[in-house]
Amino acid sequence: MKACREQNVEALKFLIKHGADLDVECPPRFEQKRAIHFAVQVDYGSDVNERTESYATPVMLVCGTEGLKNRRQLLEVLLKNGADVNALSDRVSYTHPYLPPLTEYLKLNEEEADFEIVSLLIGYGAKVSFRGTRGMMHVRDPHGILSLVKKFSTKDDIFRLMVDAAFYFDVDAIKNHDLLAPEVKEHLVTFGNRPRDLKHLIRMSIQTLLGTCLPSKVQRLHLPPLLKSYLLFHL
Repeated sequence: MKACREQNVEALKFLIKHGADLDVECPPRFEQKRAIHFAVQVDYGSDVNERTESYATPVMLVCGTEGLKNRRQLLEVLLKNGADVNALSDRVSYTHPYLPPLTEYLKLNEEEADFEIVSLLIGYGAKVSFRGTRGMMHVRDPHGILSLVKKFSTKDDIFRLMVDAAFYFDVDAIKNHDLLAPEVKEHLVTFGNRPRDLKHLIRMSIQTLLGTCLPSKVQRLHLPPLLKSYLLFHL
């Protein structure tokens, strides 16, 4: 773990070669994170969906950690190697990530939403719902981003992508949301009142069927390049 934290690659290779346990935990008095949570060691067989004691996966931690350097690169490695882009915990936490990666990323207080991060997550099948995340006493919709719209509504590229990718619009909640700009509210209500295009419904179904490592699986489908791009939101 020390080698991982200090990014000592040669020491890490030496330890792994001589039988170091990739999944060993810190003692109870230290952080309850396995080695996978300090460095991505997928080449040596670490589980990219391993959970911490707080039930967060590595991709949830990468998306929910403020000021993380190389966030995109870490996400790419994790997602390419089978990390669940919609992983979540059924235990509400006020100190650790517990919502899906996209929701956790949009919750960050000290960073503006980055189109590259959002498009990467959605391209791997992240679910988007224009609904409130929490009800009065429980999590209503873990994929709900309605309360976070103000974080990206002025960024046209992100806003268009989120609307295009959404699987649900809670029109009543949108109408009653006090913090949405009038033009944003009108756009969401108008879009939410329309039936979703059949091609989008098929896209969501295919994404669900293919599961993790979505881009590589889509590329193996016997489909024209245009349809592959559509499935991955690259159009």
